[in-house]
Amino acid sequence: MWTFPQQNYCTLLTNCTLYSAPFTPDRSSVTLAIVTNQKQISDWPPVLLRQLIGSMSLELRQVTSSHIRQKTESIHLTARQRTILLCIAGGMTDRQIAADLHITQETVQYHKKNLYRQLDAENAVRAVVKALQLGLLSLEDLPV
Repeated sequence: MWTFPQQNYCTLLTNCTLYSAPFTPDRSSVTLAIVTNQKQISDWPPVLLRQLIGSMSLELRQVTSSHIRQKTESIHLTARQRTILLCIAGGMTDRQIAADLHITQETVQYHKKNLYRQLDAENAVRAVVKALQLGLLSLEDLPV
């Protein structure tokens, strides 16, 4: 069982079959692959298939958690950015956020632009979802 970035080609091995499945945690391409000299993995004993599925599941969790940890470590939200993100999650408009925080709408837009850039998000919904995925916000933080 290997994980590797992008696509890997099995050109040096002969008489083998490469089974691979793409996995994309947060737009980063990873391929999980099995190389075997048997043509049909469906002919494998159920015990071996269960072990394989368990190994692949573990590998996916490790890849995903490692990727999320790396992403989270590189993103640092200021207290103001976090507050604005929570206001966005609560469905507030720029005008409402500005009034609530006693700042101008331009300042709100400035913070939102920086949030979108840091979170690699195109809009407010994606920014909130990304922050939740990366653990920068939790469901308990969100306004009801």
